[in-house]
Amino acid sequence: MANNSSRLYLKAKRALSRMGASAVPGRQFIFCASTGRSGTHTLRRIFEQVPGVWAEHEPWPRCNGELLEKWNSGRADDEEFFRDQIRYYKVPRIIFRAGLAPVYLEANHQFIKSFADEAAESLGGRLKVVVLRRSPIAVAASMTGRGDVPGTDRGNVWNLKPDWPKNLIQVNELLTSERYSHAFYRCIWYCFEVEARIQRFQEKYPSVETFELETGDLNKREDVLRLAEWMGVSKKGMAHLKHSFAPRKEDASHRTPTVPEEIDIAELRSFYEGLNSRLARPLPVDLVVNELKLQQR
Repeated sequence: MANNSSRLYLKAKRALSRMGASAVPGRQFIFCASTGRSGTHTLRRIFEQVPGVWAEHEPWPRCNGELLEKWNSGRADDEEFFRDQIRYYKVPRIIFRAGLAPVYLEANHQFIKSFADEAAESLGGRLKVVVLRRSPIAVAASMTGRGDVPGTDRGNVWNLKPDWPKNLIQVNELLTSERYSHAFYRCIWYCFEVEARIQRFQEKYPSVETFELETGDLNKREDVLRLAEWMGVSKKGMAHLKHSFAPRKEDASHRTPTVPEEIDIAELRSFYEGLNSRLARPLPVDLVVNELKLQQR
């Protein structure tokens, strides 16, 4: 990496220390661990209205596409390239874009899939993580409906690929079999793979505070106020909110998720339970099995 980039990184590290210790005591850098299609945009929209919070959704570098593949390829040279991009570009931009705001919030679902380790190492004790969950069946239905399927050209821009070496749940051979060839299964796998990475992050960095909530909680004022308090936002600041905390009116892109009619529910249930058993802490039943009762289209 060029000397200019090294100087930029050192400048950013000095700025982080200075801004945390004097200019902005107690400053927090908060990221969102999520699959996507789960309310990350809403999370940013809520807190961008709050004084003292600099809220972003997917700021550059987003760490998707080529960078996402670099981190997950399993090749040492790719990992080194990725780490340089985070150290020399991502972290400095986080620091400088946050300005003097006491709280920086980035609701980017690439966090847990790529730059979480580097964020933990670079930001240290100033890092916090919001774990935002939506039921896997709902996420998978949304992804399938939009064509954001892992393993396709469009899906690979934002999502994990089933054949990547760094995956914690290795089931690519299963997903390429005729039995589980439907795109919906790859989306289901993706949800459990992201959950596995969230749990590994929590185990690897036990000192990093996490706040867990479900997508529907973003429509509940009391839950958002609890989140804001955990983030370090004053209740006076929350008074500036304009978000209605009411469910979004359904439209063509936010219909009730349904299971594709080609999917056999008994087969899907078995697939679910198999993936859930791979997790150190299996997902609650209400996030898994009950969702299979959704009406098929």
